[in-house]
Amino acid sequence: MSHFLYILYSKTNSKYYVGETHNIEERIFKHNQHEYSNSFSKIANDWELVLSFSVKIELALYILRDLLKE
Repeated sequence: MSHFLYILYSKTNSKYYVGETHNIEERIFKHNQHEYSNSFSKIANDWELVLSFSVKIELALYILRDLLKE
């Protein structure tokens, strides 16, 4: 199963959010519905996908995610 690294953008807050998932559409929906109450993404409900790519090796995904979050 593919794993995806994604970057979301909120126009209202001019902020980016970096995450990872198996299902991008479902994840964006949940971010916009505030289903992750302890997440940074709760600051907005207008998250839009600006970049995503599939990563076959999960370790590489986590390394890339952590680099982008720095």
